[in-house]
Amino acid sequence: MNTSGPELIATAAALNRSSREMQISEREDLFRVFLWNNVGRKDELTVPEAIAEGAEYCDVSPATIEARWLPKATSRLSPFIVLPGTRGNSPTLIIKLRPRWKPVDNERGRKDRELMLLRQEREAQNIAKSLQEREAEVMDKEAAQRVAEHHKRDKFALIDALKAKGMSDDEITKILQDAANSQRGSQ
Repeated sequence: MNTSGPELIATAAALNRSSREMQISEREDLFRVFLWNNVGRKDELTVPEAIAEGAEYCDVSPATIEARWLPKATSRLSPFIVLPGTRGNSPTLIIKLRPRWKPVDNERGRKDRELMLLRQEREAQNIAKSLQEREAEVMDKEAAQRVAEHHKRDKFALIDALKAKGMSDDEITKILQDAANSQRGSQ
């Protein structure tokens, strides 16, 4: 991370200028929740702290947060902004809420959080639907196997009955072939 004054200002401007408000993953939503919970705290959240603590909170690498999630979370459309500041005597970048935004108890903050939760809920519903579809496919395959087993048993029962009536193997084979051909024709 750059530490000189002009480089800090340039880095903050680049992060804030990012317009990458694309699809946001579930873990990315978790990072935004982390920011909502920590921005505005008494000792101010610095970018290096957000990267380190956010990575631990979201169980991802700090590089992912620094390269992808932080630029999205501080883009023009988001409630967060990166500003140059100081911690003690050393210059650093601090993450704050944009002037129009207030902490989570503000209506806009609640709406942003609600959107994040809705995304997570929608993702959970999609996963549940996918699991149900897979389960239905497995059940359909099992049902098809049971039907095939019944047909096989019925076929063997028919062969046994025809043999009991004294038919030869050739006659039985011809009857089974005719039955198979008539089934194909009806489909």
